[in-house]
Amino acid sequence: QAYCLRALRAACAWSYAMTILCCSVEHLLVLFKLLHSPRLKVVSSSLELLFVCCAASSSVSSEDDGGSELSRGFESILEAAQAAGALHEQPPLEVVVSHLGCADLDVRLNALTLSNALLMAAPTPMQQRRLIFELDVLGANRSLLPLFEHAADERLLAQLDVYASLVGEVHLPDSWYA
Repeated sequence: QAYCLRALRAACAWSYAMTILCCSVEHLLVLFKLLHSPRLKVVSSSLELLFVCCAASSSVSSEDDGGSELSRGFESILEAAQAAGALHEQPPLEVVVSHLGCADLDVRLNALTLSNALLMAAPTPMQQRRLIFELDVLGANRSLLPLFEHAADERLLAQLDVYASLVGEVHLPDSWYA
């Protein structure tokens, strides 16, 4: 599986392959299913492909009027997360948040990078606030708080700074937590 995921990552250098992967809920669902793998390399590679798709859709969305297939990647990713969550009888992004506490640095880093990419790709401020709320309820902030004090890896620290800047500026209504 890990070799196949690396080949898929290499194929994404071609825009057509990227469009096929990132716009297909079925393909994204396979990546979300692989987040439950016992093999950390498979999990890490799946997270990486998901954040690349999310970042690609975000950059296309900011450049066009939403007419291209790739600009709908954010919705496709959330739809795949919803479907994967239903298959495992858990909230859509719970598996991503669970990997924020993984002992493996690459898995943890890629889970955080995916979380950041989703937050940055949210098409509206309301969708971003709802995503921040969902991540918080699932325990993302609890998992990340200790890392702010103890993380030594510069890549992880950079992603923590991005997360803090995205989440720290948003105030969620108290009624959402009731």
